[in-house]
Formats: sequence, C-alpha cells, structure tokens
Amino acid sequence: MDLAVTDSTIVADPNLAGLEIQSSDWEIQISFQVPPLVTDLWLDGRSLGADAVIRPSHQADRAYFRFALAPGKRIGKYALPVALRRQDGLIWHTIFVDLGMNRGPAEGLPQQARVSHLTFEHQAEPAASGAAALTMLLGHFGLKVSQQHVKEMADRLVEMWQMDPHHKWAGVAIRIAHAGTRDVQAR
Repeated sequence: MDLAVTDSTIVADPNLAGLEIQSSDWEIQISFQVPPLVTDLWLDGRSLGADAVIRPSHQADRAYFRFALAPGKRIGKYALPVALRRQDGLIWHTIFVDLGMNRGPAEGLPQQARVSHLTFEHQAEPAASGAAALTMLLGHFGLKVSQQHVKEMADRLVEMWQMDPHHKWAGVAIRIAHAGTRDVQAR
C-alpha cells in the first residue's frame, strides 16, 4: 500500500485494488477486487478479536470480509494480514484499518491509554530502539523475551510480508500484542 496516500480506500498495490473499508461500532466489512489467478484467499482478524482465518464471500470479482468487532477493539489503528494464494506462491499483504478515536458510544470510551511503571531497558545495539521499547512493553504484561528475539521477529515480518523496514516495529507490536503467549513464544 502507498502509505503516503491518506485515503485508506486508495491502494497502489494491484493485489488489493479497489480496497473499501466500511465499519460501524459493531461490525467491519473489508472488500477488494480479487486479482486474476487467485486460488485461495483469507484474512487474519485476530487483531480485531476475530478468527485467525476468515474466508471471504464473493460477489462478481470482489471479495468481502465481514465480521464483528470485539469489545475493546472498536476504536484504534490495526493491521490485518491478508494472504492470497496463486499458482506462483503465497502473497501476504497488510490492510491498515483506522477506527477513529471518536467512534465510541454515547457514554464515551477513553481516548487515550497510558502505560506506566515500565522497567527501563537499555538498547542492546545502537539501532535497536524498537526492540528495546517492545521488550519493555512485553515485560510489563508479563512476557519475558530478549531484544534479539523481538528483532528476529521484526526481520521475519519484513521478509515474509515484504514490509517497509521502517514500519516493522509497529507490525511486530501489533502481532505480539494480539497473539497468545504460546503463539509469541512459538515464533
């Protein structure tokens, strides 16, 4: 996706052409044109509290993913991995979803969250600020991992999703934060 484009419905990548994201406080629908030769397609909805494998419904040449937003996932910014299988292999993409902070019900939802009382950890390497920050955050939630492990996960995401290296830390944070402890340790 062209991250310089502010309109999330405009996608530079032809594999997600015509991307449309529609949401209410309870449901989200993501649709795009299915590229030629795609034999299988699924979306990982865990970051929004849904299933790891969500299959689309199809209408003409478009795929529609529709699912309920879990409580606590109805506001915020999320990354949803999408896999497209073609004869030439598996292609991974990330759909970025911004469920604006003004989406809460009438009684209101918190617009900011503050994590405090982190145990400070120095960077292991000069270019490892992202790994250090994520290691501190994970430690706050009781998951002890090394900066090296977090860095390896980030590098794997860059390789697997062909993600811009500048965005890998946010991707790793989202994937770790929305995975179970066993899933994180298995990676």
